[in-house]
Amino acid sequence: MTTEDDEKAAWIKTGALHGLSKDAWKRYSDEGFKHYQVLFPGFKYNMMDLQAAIGSTSSAGCARTSIAARALEPLQRGVPGSAGIPAGSGGAGHGARAPSFTLLLDLDRLTVDRDRVMQALHAERIGTGIHYVALHLHPYYSETYALGRGSFPEAEWISDRTISLPFSTKLTGGDADDVIAAVRKVLGRYAR
Repeated sequence: MTTEDDEKAAWIKTGALHGLSKDAWKRYSDEGFKHYQVLFPGFKYNMMDLQAAIGSTSSAGCARTSIAARALEPLQRGVPGSAGIPAGSGGAGHGARAPSFTLLLDLDRLTVDRDRVMQALHAERIGTGIHYVALHLHPYYSETYALGRGSFPEAEWISDRTISLPFSTKLTGGDADDVIAAVRKVLGRYAR
């Protein structure tokens, strides 16, 4: 799609990625994680089921699962401030194609909040993300449906404590070890 209208171009770009205020690459830039918000209901054109079925048997899926499995055991045992892996993540991230691995922080065992942990991991050269912010906290949903903090406390509890770590097929075993070491270092530094 092409246009000379900057305002339309911005709307198209935002609308093409779920209506998010920041695109995926800007959220994980060298500047560190940037919070995003759903500004309006947008779109996401994922692959067809047939493409997903073919991809699920690919070596990429196997490699990601292998890398995630390498991380799962060390991150679940004895990491101060970690409550483990959120249910359903399977240690492989939020979908077979996704280059992330979610970790649930135990904030009662840490002296800082989730965002400070993310900043410290960024200082260790580990990019992190948030998958996902509780839906009702995004401007579109909070304004459209008169929702806000306190409307869904359990969703907020998880949203405030979950970070995504980078685990993709591009990571080597050494890279995975670096991520694990950085998580241990940062969570150890801020342990109560």
